[in-house]
Amino acid sequence: MIDIHERSEKALSLSKSYSDKAEIFTAINDLLNIRIANNRIIESKAIADTGIGIRLIKNEGLGFSSTTDLTDRGLRKAINDAATMAKYRKIGFKYDFPYPKKAKPANTYDKKTADLLTDLDTLTEQAHTMMNTSMETSTKIAENSGIINILKTEKQILSTNEIDVFEKTTGWSAFLTSTAQEGQEQREGMVTGSTIKIKDFDPEKIGRESADMAVKSLGGKKIEEKDYELILLPSAAQCIVTELSGCTNPPTMENSTPLLQDRLGEQVGSEKLTVRMNPRRSGFALTGTYDDEGVPAQELTLFKRGVFMASPYDSWFAQRNEVEGTGHGYRAMSMFAGGTVYHGKMYHSEPTPRAACLEMDEGNESVEEMISSTKNGIIVGVVWYSRIMLPTRGDYMAIMRMGTMKVENGEITGAVQKFRLVDNILDLARNIEMVGTPEALSHWHMPYGRMAPIKISKARCMPYHE
Repeated sequence: MIDIHERSEKALSLSKSYSDKAEIFTAINDLLNIRIANNRIIESKAIADTGIGIRLIKNEGLGFSSTTDLTDRGLRKAINDAATMAKYRKIGFKYDFPYPKKAKPANTYDKKTADLLTDLDTLTEQAHTMMNTSMETSTKIAENSGIINILKTEKQILSTNEIDVFEKTTGWSAFLTSTAQEGQEQREGMVTGSTIKIKDFDPEKIGRESADMAVKSLGGKKIEEKDYELILLPSAAQCIVTELSGCTNPPTMENSTPLLQDRLGEQVGSEKLTVRMNPRRSGFALTGTYDDEGVPAQELTLFKRGVFMASPYDSWFAQRNEVEGTGHGYRAMSMFAGGTVYHGKMYHSEPTPRAACLEMDEGNESVEEMISSTKNGIIVGVVWYSRIMLPTRGDYMAIMRMGTMKVENGEITGAVQKFRLVDNILDLARNIEMVGTPEALSHWHMPYGRMAPIKISKARCMPYHE
């Protein structure tokens, strides 16, 4: 059993012979992963991942290295590598690691969830429940595939600035994709879920809703290219909300998508759009009392009634931009665990600000009201390949892949085939006219959030061609 506090203390002690300023980030990630395909469990695996990331400030340079070799020899090598990097990577401004501040503990750990890491039988039974419920929902369900993840993380952060933080978090995530078949036609439905406590996991609901979406999608026709009203269910809505929220990140603004650069305080979306980060209440590895630099994590409103209000900051970008840090420096997200997103603590990366743990404000309209007020529109359940194509202007494209239903004169009139949304993300945000009740969900690039169904009054759509 690794004593991460003792190893962190040892790494900090050894680093003092190389530099006056050091930060030690130690993480233990325990993951249990079950994969489903062809209506059966094809793989179950446990992953135990432990390592240390080391940052040193030396002679106006910042160095970083990481290791999974936690012996004294392994720590010395990693520290030496970080010192060598610091020699050649000059900072360019006066930078210092954060100093300690106390924070009220957040409720981001659940013992029952952690206990499932050693209870493969129970988790396997839940996987079978998802599949069986889907199959029992309709005889048209031909296949199911999906994943269940249970994750527990422990992190220890120590620094020469007297940061001393230890924290545990838990989370689960699951998704099921059901395939319905009628003759030669096949259509899919998918439902996801994620949060801190396993008691919130409802495998029957996931199986039932996934199958229902797939079956209702059978018999869809191609759409004509034109403007439609869109009703985006939470999983679909989060793609647009997350994509826009990601543009608030300082490194994103500077390096890839300057869409919101120098637009702080500007109205960029509908007054119906309010989005905040809530790392203290959400779930999974981007959450907790402290961020991954040991800074108290804060609730942060990114958009308030459509106005761009704030950006998340870690210590590096905050000090370089001469603003206050917000406690949102994270070391997370990696493609791991059999091709799924592994939301553990990535000790092998430096912290960076992220717009994560997103929550939308609740609106007053139900999905039924959105449908009844729609003259010519489409409901969308799941979006695929969501991305901003032109970073300076915000041209946006995504495939409206699953749960696509035609709405005419206030009624659902049948399924349509998947199609492309080809529009501008700021125009889409400005055209949000109705917002419903948020639901908890997960997604590949959004570990956890609470997203509401939204109605967009006008969006350019075109047929999807294979």
